[in-house]
Amino acid sequence: MELKPEYLFRTLLIILVLYVILVVTFLQIHERKDGMNYITVARNISAGKGIVQNSLGYNVTNYDIDDSIPTPLTVQPPLYPIAIAGIATLGISHVDAAAILSSLGVMLTIIGIYCLYRLLYDFQVAVIAALIAFAHYPLLYAGLFPLTDTLGVAVTVWWLWALVHTSKQLTFSRWSFLAGILAGISFGIRYIFGLWLPIGLILLSSVFKLRRIYRGYLYYLVGWGIIAFPIVLRNRFITGTFMGGSRNPSNITAYDNLKITFEALLGQYNAFESFFSSKSFVAISIIGLFLSVIFFKRYIPQSRKTQILIFVRNFFLDNCRWWPLFSASIYIVVLVVYRSVYHFDTINFRLVLFTSLILFVTVCLSIFRILSFVNKKYYVMFMYFWFAIILLQLLNLVLLPRDDRSYVENTPLLQWIQNHTTPERTLIIGEDSVFIPFYLPKYHTLSFSPYPYTDYLDHTFLTDWVCEHQDKYSSAYLYTTKFDSKTQLENLYGSFIANIYQENIQDYPNISLVTVLSDGRKIFRVDCLEGNIFEAR
Repeated sequence: MELKPEYLFRTLLIILVLYVILVVTFLQIHERKDGMNYITVARNISAGKGIVQNSLGYNVTNYDIDDSIPTPLTVQPPLYPIAIAGIATLGISHVDAAAILSSLGVMLTIIGIYCLYRLLYDFQVAVIAALIAFAHYPLLYAGLFPLTDTLGVAVTVWWLWALVHTSKQLTFSRWSFLAGILAGISFGIRYIFGLWLPIGLILLSSVFKLRRIYRGYLYYLVGWGIIAFPIVLRNRFITGTFMGGSRNPSNITAYDNLKITFEALLGQYNAFESFFSSKSFVAISIIGLFLSVIFFKRYIPQSRKTQILIFVRNFFLDNCRWWPLFSASIYIVVLVVYRSVYHFDTINFRLVLFTSLILFVTVCLSIFRILSFVNKKYYVMFMYFWFAIILLQLLNLVLLPRDDRSYVENTPLLQWIQNHTTPERTLIIGEDSVFIPFYLPKYHTLSFSPYPYTDYLDHTFLTDWVCEHQDKYSSAYLYTTKFDSKTQLENLYGSFIANIYQENIQDYPNISLVTVLSDGRKIFRVDCLEGNIFEAR
């Protein structure tokens, strides 16, 4: 019983084709707030308005009274919405373009893993590595969202591929320049991937002598700068910062972040968590590893031990094979440190996707190689088991519940806005209001998020901003989300939002209750302190 590499390669191609069929036939994008904002920015790009978003305050800690809407997208890099707009030029909707881009990121990652491990090892290992990556459920799951995850990981894998190519060349010019370009693109997709600039320089210096390294550095830096410098300079010009804005201090300790990161790395990497949890798999793996070490020490002859140790050294260290694991490890360390200093989303499977993928491929590939080394029969049996896992993962994607496409009709707030306000002349203010211009593209919004994502919304500042921009809008409305606890409201949104939700508006003469929606949201009208200026208009 034998599985030839050619058969494995054909199987990989069949699975890729099957995934494409599933994407075209069954899968749809699962909308998330960041994704909605990206798509709104892409629409503005296609309309010739520039790289701007229709929600001021979204994903930033604060904004100035002079800031207007649409507002430049700076706190997040611009290449992802640019890519969505580029695909939309083919005549498809921006939502479908985002779905295609996310699925394309999955396929480019799989192909990139194959090409990378073909350089590091051989044809058979490359095919197995790609099949392993296809069984990495977080990668497939991330492909369902209009977010930067799969595309960023794909570009990162190809960046490693270009770096390994550089190590095999006598000259630096072509491949180090390409590696720099890809590092710059990854930075333009997600800022934290700017880490690939120094990591790339470290990896290059590990394989070339000092007298030859300067030329490689130059080409790499030029390639990175072509993509990254315009983004950095644009941020500096618009916001005065290189990364497009500031963040509030983290409210989570380093220890808690380490714990959360560990849980994310060992998170749901199989599609059927309810039947076989990741924690159970990890526990079984640790027990198996412990028993394997005992077996290795007691029952393996010394000559065989030497062969195995040589195999392990060659498998992990030779021929730049430590580069992917090194990059993934440094990334996760920097991510934990940065999240312990500044506040942003809690570290989850998306943020650790690159590291979890490389770890998953490395561990599983080691198991495959050891089984092949010890007993061919076990290797073939495990390979068939792996095919079954991949098919089950793909089947689970089809069975996942779909987003409700009648969201506007089923959302009282959006229905009220449509029925009682005028597009382009109405300002909507509320928590994470980025979804409003996504579903109702002509509207502008002021957005705030729970602290410490953004600072508390201050009544005086809000009134000043509304009055400063009253020539653009005929009315302004603020909505509040339903909450049972005033203390919770104050902790998350400050005293102003907590008071008006409790309808304690006697201290705010320019705030008046308009209606209470069926879902518990309350809508208030916001006018200027000098009088009912909007009403007069």
